[in-house]
Amino acid sequence: YDIKGWVLTRNMERNVFHMRKMYHAELTRWQRTQENIEDETNGTVDEESIFHAIVARNTKSKPEDEEPIKSKPHPDGIIHICSLWGCHPSEVIMVGDSANDDITAANRAGCGGAVLLTQPGGTRLDTDSGFAVGGSEEEMRERTPSLIVESLLELRDCLKAVLEEKEREKENGSSVGLAGGKKDGMVYNFENSDYSVVIPGINVKNV
Repeated sequence: YDIKGWVLTRNMERNVFHMRKMYHAELTRWQRTQENIEDETNGTVDEESIFHAIVARNTKSKPEDEEPIKSKPHPDGIIHICSLWGCHPSEVIMVGDSANDDITAANRAGCGGAVLLTQPGGTRLDTDSGFAVGGSEEEMRERTPSLIVESLLELRDCLKAVLEEKEREKENGSSVGLAGGKKDGMVYNFENSDYSVVIPGINVKNV
């Protein structure tokens, strides 16, 4: 499945580039091991293709702009990335570990899904930016994720299930959406796993 990925962060761009370089080195090393490639100069992954877009705290929408793009929980970064990709926010999902920042930004932008990543056992990290958080019904709704997962591997299984369902619907010529005609979404039970999830109509195209 061709799913593109972006990085939206409050770190500086140089920090993201350093992280990408480290990730690229580790991924290349792993791929050479899997494919039994001995030549260390023969990388199988283009470093710049790892993240298809990067928006950091000092990223500007245009070079001539005086101010950078507003950081999360403002939706501006997501909207900027969607404009680069030529898609609508409803065609992407946001994955982050902060309900106050990541999930709020995703819901304000109108993303197709807002996925909250927690630690094993459901523990949430204190990674919020410090923006004031209100307790109104609307503000609580903005902080509500579409899906909560404890690892990216778990998310991978969820995405795989959604994409396979879309393929089956396409083959069958069905007009049933991802919610499967149910108001509260589709329920997935995964083999060799002790969890099931309800995915409320996440429209997966980009992450």
